[in-house]
Amino acid sequence: AVSDGTERGDRDRDALAASEVVIDSVALKARLAGVRERIARAADRARRDPASVKLIAVSKTFSLDHIRAAADSGQIDFGENKVQELVSKWEALPKDIEWHLLGHLQTNKVKYIVPFVALIHSVDSLKLLQEINKEAAKKNIQVYLLLDGFGSRDLSKKIRDEIKNSKIHFLFYNPKI
Repeated sequence: AVSDGTERGDRDRDALAASEVVIDSVALKARLAGVRERIARAADRARRDPASVKLIAVSKTFSLDHIRAAADSGQIDFGENKVQELVSKWEALPKDIEWHLLGHLQTNKVKYIVPFVALIHSVDSLKLLQEINKEAAKKNIQVYLLLDGFGSRDLSKKIRDEIKNSKIHFLFYNPKI
């Protein structure tokens, strides 16, 4: 295959453009305020306290400057789905940011992430849950475990019995609601 170099040129131009991004902090604050207004209206419709809803900005693929600008605009909670990305961003950004791990977590990476997260959003095995529970004893973190509301009663009891004294929050999913 013959290449005219366009693809590489596009990548170089994209990398350069990304490094030259000017962040409009006024627009960012306005967009965050708009999202918070929509959350408040939805919470009101659901008869929930809007303060009980947490906005988590997914910072995957965003630069440190973008995250810093969002934090400066009042956004506190950020989510990442890769352990290495979360740790490197934690090291470089203000410590008042609350980090959330989103998506799959490998058991062998639990010890690397626990010191840096406020909350782990997904657990997909009892083995992973046990490892998180062991490491979480070293730091005050929360874990949400989502269980299907149908056919999971035995599993939920088994897991509850396994981790009676943990900081695990159980959520039940009912697909018919």
